[in-house]
Amino acid sequence: MTKIYGTNNFDVITPGLSSSGVTGVPTRLPTRFADTIYGLSGNDKIDGGAGADTMHGGPGYDSYYVDTMGDKVIEDAHQGFDIVFSSVSTHPEWLPRNVEKLTLTGKAFFGGGNDLNNVITGNAFANALHGYDGSDRLIGAAGNDRLYGGNGHDSIDGGIGADTMYGGTGNDNYRVNALSDKVIEYRGQGVDGIVSAVSTSQKWLPPNVENLSLTGTAHRGDGNDLNNMVVGNIVANALYGYAGSDKLYGGRGDDALYGGAGADMLVGGPGNDVLEGGAGTDILYGDAGKDRFDFTNAQRNGKSPGATIKDLNIDDDRIGLAAQNKEAFSRGLIWAQEDVVGSTLDPSWYFEGGTGNTEDDLSGIYLDFGGADPSAATTGQLWYNPTPGIPGDSIWFATVQGAAAAKIIGLSANDFVLI
Repeated sequence: MTKIYGTNNFDVITPGLSSSGVTGVPTRLPTRFADTIYGLSGNDKIDGGAGADTMHGGPGYDSYYVDTMGDKVIEDAHQGFDIVFSSVSTHPEWLPRNVEKLTLTGKAFFGGGNDLNNVITGNAFANALHGYDGSDRLIGAAGNDRLYGGNGHDSIDGGIGADTMYGGTGNDNYRVNALSDKVIEYRGQGVDGIVSAVSTSQKWLPPNVENLSLTGTAHRGDGNDLNNMVVGNIVANALYGYAGSDKLYGGRGDDALYGGAGADMLVGGPGNDVLEGGAGTDILYGDAGKDRFDFTNAQRNGKSPGATIKDLNIDDDRIGLAAQNKEAFSRGLIWAQEDVVGSTLDPSWYFEGGTGNTEDDLSGIYLDFGGADPSAATTGQLWYNPTPGIPGDSIWFATVQGAAAAKIIGLSANDFVLI
């Protein structure tokens, strides 16, 4: 057995080079023995070569090269952030104590962490990476990998290939690079999220995963039946919440947001956005841009408050109503241009109403200020009355609030468009 000692500098210790001492430069020593190598202080690189070697890094940020499971790496606590490069597959929970990082090289395919917060990186092969305890980061690289986070709040990226990712317990985050990637979460294992570089499809978000963010050029993001948060990116997005009380954030493009069932919150962000809350008592923020707030479910709202438009700008924004013979407003309204999509409401079908007397007299869309002075009002209720002279059948489908406390008295038939 050969004992090799480094210095207090940044040493590169590689048996198999020529000299009897180690002074911070490569040294030739026999490679077939079971060597014991001491790095001392400094950020050392230690490679035992062939044989069952024992490597001590000492204080500093040390790197070890393991080529047999007979190699041993010994690190004490609080001696730096250390990494093992292994060309052989490890055993479960093999990563030595007090070592934080593991990178597979060569033909190694299995990599297991320890109880620390590990960073485990695969190679070009189909890897199986296990984080075990700790809040770990698993990176699959190339290959069709299987990654297991274990306990802790893990970050998992399968890389290239059709990867299968298991977060385990904790609030885990996944990166999806292809729709062939699979994310598996079980009920009660935390609040989990996916960052997707590819567009998703209907109800794509996996069961028991709550959040989705789009990145890159992905343009579509779909939630599931949980209470989701779906976040867009810089391109024009289409975001879908489905069931659950969802939060949709459109990002910087010209986005379309669809809340679905549940009490949703939709935020268009910069850009000319379309927001449709769907069923439920929703909150709609158009934000900057020329936005359109769509209503296709008025018949389901009845006397309930419907959606609330929090920042209506009557100079730029529009309110979209379903066409004749569609689900909402099915008894028909008269549009100004023979029911062509994009038509505005005929002026005779829009008016300002008064509480308690409107639905007895006229049919159409009316804005009710709830007894407030219309000239000063910043909030009003939008109602649809399908039949004149018949009380009790009006539908409260939205509440509108002016952007930056702007008055909404200027709302007119031209602010309603056929969709």
